[in-house]
Amino acid sequence: MDFFTGNKAERSATKGQIFCLKFDIQKRFVGRLKKFSIEITEGKKFKRIFINGNIYYWPLKAHLNSLFIVLAEALLLDHPHYYDSYPTEIRSNDRVLDIGACEGAFCLHAGKRTAKVVAVEPSYLMTEAIRLASEQSNIKNLTLISGVIGSENGELGFWENTDSPEASMIIEKENAMDFRQCWSLDSFIEEFFPDGIDYIKCDAEGADFDILKSGKISLSKYKPRIAVATYHGQDDFEKIQNFLTEFGYSITGQGLHYSAVLRKCYPVLLKAF
Repeated sequence: MDFFTGNKAERSATKGQIFCLKFDIQKRFVGRLKKFSIEITEGKKFKRIFINGNIYYWPLKAHLNSLFIVLAEALLLDHPHYYDSYPTEIRSNDRVLDIGACEGAFCLHAGKRTAKVVAVEPSYLMTEAIRLASEQSNIKNLTLISGVIGSENGELGFWENTDSPEASMIIEKENAMDFRQCWSLDSFIEEFFPDGIDYIKCDAEGADFDILKSGKISLSKYKPRIAVATYHGQDDFEKIQNFLTEFGYSITGQGLHYSAVLRKCYPVLLKAF
């Protein structure tokens, strides 16, 4: 397996970090997920998916396989993308921030386990889907915010893809017809977590490092446990690791994502505690 040579995961491991060396093979995990009991009903705007005792909503036009990929991350305990495991397991009294909620699997899961959850998702369509799922699941401690957490306060352009929600994206303001409010991480925590924060989950399609950098005051003051996706860019893990160690965090990685283009592996998640 020569593609391991010199990659960031291997170099970090030699520094004493601990990794679960499991590949993020989507087909295998989706195949396991589909063995669960699944009920799907269609409405005018959404599909309702009942799986393994959990309720989710997905846009009617969107392909279900995209949903199954992300649900596997939330429901299979050995998935490399699973957030709620040591050392970032969710505790009963945690105040949790979900950055990049998408289909809502993580925030709905956290809402059943802990005291307070605030989920941020720029897509109005997916925010509505999560709200429907939370109401039917009787989750009352979940607050949904249709917006963005970024490097600074302001307004960002947004393009919403109703056929493929996972393809929706932040775009340049001059090219946008739709806009979302943006908070820095410090500003958001000050507004929505005035009494402190215990846990941050972040999967922001490669903007994760910039988001965390905008929360220096909060990270120093509260030192929340952090589970952040690091497979979007080849340097994400190293950059975030170096940044968070300045605040006294211990760092571990989970899973490996293989880039066939670059023939390198990157950690799927960074966990800071």
